[in-house]
Amino acid sequence: MFTPFPDQLQKDLYFSALAAVCLGAALLAFFQIADIKPENIFPVCSMYHLTGYYCPGCGGTRAVRALFRGDLATSFCYHPFVLYAFFMFAGFLSTSTLPYVFHRKMPFQLKLRPVHFYLAAVLVLGNWAVKNLLIYLGYWS
Repeated sequence: MFTPFPDQLQKDLYFSALAAVCLGAALLAFFQIADIKPENIFPVCSMYHLTGYYCPGCGGTRAVRALFRGDLATSFCYHPFVLYAFFMFAGFLSTSTLPYVFHRKMPFQLKLRPVHFYLAAVLVLGNWAVKNLLIYLGYWS
């Protein structure tokens, strides 16, 4: 659980993360150039629309938008997983890129471990459970 993933998997995850960053940047540029608003392309959550309760991913889009505005507290309130994923992603990418840039082994490199993914699952499910409990009790809408 606390042992890092094997080096080959770390490398595969690193290049997958780089590809995701490039794709995300291209999509953001496209949306900006085409003047497409996120609310026009992302559908309303079907589970919330039908039941009045959140799905485990509800709030994620709003959290990402708040994160892009630099509003970390609001992003965390909308969905804590987004902030956690952002900092894990940034830490992993930056510490994995430095050896390629400087052509030497760095003193510190964030190695991904299974516990990082377990914590992410706890954040997603905890957010879902707490918000739906608050809706049920009438404290959240």
